[in-house]
Amino acid sequence: MSGRVLSFALGNESYGVDILSIQEVIGFTEPIPVPKSSRYLRGVINLRQMVIPVLDLRESFGLEPTTYDRRSCIIVVQAELSPTRTPVGILVDRVLDVLALKNEHLLSVPNFGSALDTACLVGLARLGEQTINLVDMRRVIDKCSDAVICGSKVTV
Repeated sequence: MSGRVLSFALGNESYGVDILSIQEVIGFTEPIPVPKSSRYLRGVINLRQMVIPVLDLRESFGLEPTTYDRRSCIIVVQAELSPTRTPVGILVDRVLDVLALKNEHLLSVPNFGSALDTACLVGLARLGEQTINLVDMRRVIDKCSDAVICGSKVTV
């Protein structure tokens, strides 16, 4: 992955996702809980008359829960859920910046064996003193696919 990435934070760690995979970024809205749903599914929101499932990236990555605040954001990506593309929200602590990455910034994901789940990472980027974990949102959604419910028109 080289090009532009949107960087965001989960705790003290920085992550990045290919800007082309993002539909939009919205401010935090408390999702409506869905009874008996997967632990990854934080709930659903109504975004322009569409019901959007919101996945908790902290939960997916096995991080400690946090209280989300006004700096928290939902990154909306298009998930390819057979047979259609469906918007899915990814809840993050805060959005940081849009970064331009070059090939010389990119590092491969080290092999940690079974001690650490790196399946959702496509690599690392080193920008000065900062290391950014590069996330493949398709892999995140695949991992949480039991939590994603297809968006549908809201009838009001």
